[in-house]
Amino acid sequence: MRNFFLPVACILIIGSVLLTDRLSPPKLDRFLSTGTQLLSEKGTILSALPAADTRWRFKADIDKLDPRFIRMLIDVEDKRFYQHHGVDFFSLLRAMGQLLMQGRVVSGASTLTMQTARLLEPRPRTIYAKMIEIFRAFQLEARFSKNQILQIYLTLAPYGGRIEGIEAASMLLFGHNPKILSPAEAALLITLPQSPEKRRPDRFPHRAQIARDNVLLRLFNNKVITAQDLKNAQDMPVTQTHYTFPHYARHLLERFNKDKKSDYLETSLDAQLMKDLSTMLFKSAQRLSPAVTISVLIAENQTSFVRAYVGNADYFNRNKLGMIDMIPAVRSPGSTLKPFIYGLAFDQRMAQPLTLIQDQSSTYQGYSPHNFDQKFSGEITIADALQRSRNLPAVAVLNRLGPQFFDTAVQNANILLHFNRNEGPASLPLALGGVGITLEDMVRLYAALAQNGHVASRLVYFTPKNAPSQPIQQHIFLKAESAYQIWHILYNSPKPAGLLSSSQAMPPVAFKTGTSYGQRDAWAFGVTEHYTIGVWVGRADGQPCSECVGIQTAAPILWQILPLLPQANQQKILLPPNTNIISARTTADLPLALQRFYTGHRTLNIHSALHSTSAKQTYSLALRYPYEGARLIFSQDDMSGLPLKATGGKRPLRWYVNGKLIPNDPLSSEAVWTRPEAGFSRISVIDSMGSIASVEIFIAKTPSTSQ
Repeated sequence: MRNFFLPVACILIIGSVLLTDRLSPPKLDRFLSTGTQLLSEKGTILSALPAADTRWRFKADIDKLDPRFIRMLIDVEDKRFYQHHGVDFFSLLRAMGQLLMQGRVVSGASTLTMQTARLLEPRPRTIYAKMIEIFRAFQLEARFSKNQILQIYLTLAPYGGRIEGIEAASMLLFGHNPKILSPAEAALLITLPQSPEKRRPDRFPHRAQIARDNVLLRLFNNKVITAQDLKNAQDMPVTQTHYTFPHYARHLLERFNKDKKSDYLETSLDAQLMKDLSTMLFKSAQRLSPAVTISVLIAENQTSFVRAYVGNADYFNRNKLGMIDMIPAVRSPGSTLKPFIYGLAFDQRMAQPLTLIQDQSSTYQGYSPHNFDQKFSGEITIADALQRSRNLPAVAVLNRLGPQFFDTAVQNANILLHFNRNEGPASLPLALGGVGITLEDMVRLYAALAQNGHVASRLVYFTPKNAPSQPIQQHIFLKAESAYQIWHILYNSPKPAGLLSSSQAMPPVAFKTGTSYGQRDAWAFGVTEHYTIGVWVGRADGQPCSECVGIQTAAPILWQILPLLPQANQQKILLPPNTNIISARTTADLPLALQRFYTGHRTLNIHSALHSTSAKQTYSLALRYPYEGARLIFSQDDMSGLPLKATGGKRPLRWYVNGKLIPNDPLSSEAVWTRPEAGFSRISVIDSMGSIASVEIFIAKTPSTSQ
């Protein structure tokens, strides 16, 4: 009978243990709940956030720890760590014998695995708690390797105050990571978890030094360190300095922390640039009104890597709402979209930099824009209009280009203009900032000026380990020649007075400023050979501010940033792309259709291109067919062509499609475009006195009827 019950009892005991293990596995919540560090491209810590319980705790990386520290820790805390299975019964029996013979605890019996179990589930030190620790230690050994157990221990070990784990302890006590530790530093990190509050170096440096030196002496006696190591370490005082984590790019860390894949977000940021830029912007923000702040984003043109990210210049300033990240905030762009309106007009062969345009009062179906200075300049070139940021010419060009066409082109580049689309499509006010857009998207747009007109689908914030898996796509937003022309127009813009400094390295830069309606946003964008810089100045609460004028406030900040760029003095002026750029030194060198900018079907008083410039006449030239905005469908095998018909004007007439001359009878009012091309096209007719009529149409091609 006894032979029967013994196996049954063993089975029941083993079954109970296995069931308990299954129903009550080790609780890893504290180990899994850790903070996050934001690292630069080269691994420098830029910013950090604590764990959810506000403890400074980061997951230890055993492979990146000083191997000598691991040897020292094992020697002091658990010599047979790699031999036992969670509980060192020899040490346990020795400790119990010493307790019985001397009536006090002489040496501990807790292994590193048992200490790890206690750190995972802290309990008062009782016999019952010790039994649970032993059980948990066996569980940990059954589930994890020795290195994994060490990782858990070194992630959770307490070092006083809110500091837990070797990563945070090394950074906050010594100011560097634990990849390399001196014997003195290693000994202090070994002894502190034994009594973290009573040995805190910042409060009780004498106690900490005594405990550290005892560990050093023990390590020397065990021949782990040399006599010279012992002497050098004992001569080093325990520092009372309490370091703090830096706060560079704190907004970027908070923005992406919810989606973190590890405790370490490895970014594309340049550590030195971030340090210099943050310091400069903090000082600049102090000189502004109490509620006005600054936001800056710098991206590398070719790679789309973000090299600097300052969401708000003074993170801890409540008056400036410093915790609000203004880089993804939707704000009015003011006049900073103008370069791209002109760029698309260049693409459509509506104009060129030397095309003349009227800066005069105009009304568009009830919309009457005006210039910032409330004045008119008369006839000026497109380049001059852009450099001086005249409003009326930009609206005139957008009116002919079409606000919806511009909106669609921007959307095709994966950029969204924010306005109430339920109230209707995009309209002319977008030329002057009557839409919303983010600093992030504006930087992407401006970077296209240095990238042959290509807009990256997104900016890259993280190195491949943390980056999304989708590749970066390049969208053709402008033709290469148009992007080059816009860059050079902006490069030749008059520089604001007082911003040039011969003592600093200034890379060639194309720049544009902008001010939103009501002076709520001031902008400045700079595009160099390698970098695009976006600067925003304003109030995070969206209220107006007297300083919020782009040329007065944002531009000086842009000029302070330029010398901070890596290799600023080695950047060069952009070279023309290998495309057919219309070469013209004067307006008269342009094709006749591009010498002056005209709008739609309006009858215009113009200077004759064929007679004295003092002679002015009016001709009622108009297009009868096709009409403005027509959408026409042709089959692939349709060779009949598209008939073009005009009325009025003085013969001979010349016809152009997208700037190219169409052969026709000069005495006739009709012509035929023999091979219509799919997509948007601009059709223009010019009479002998220089009057012009123009429409934009869209052609769709259907499959051949013979197929």
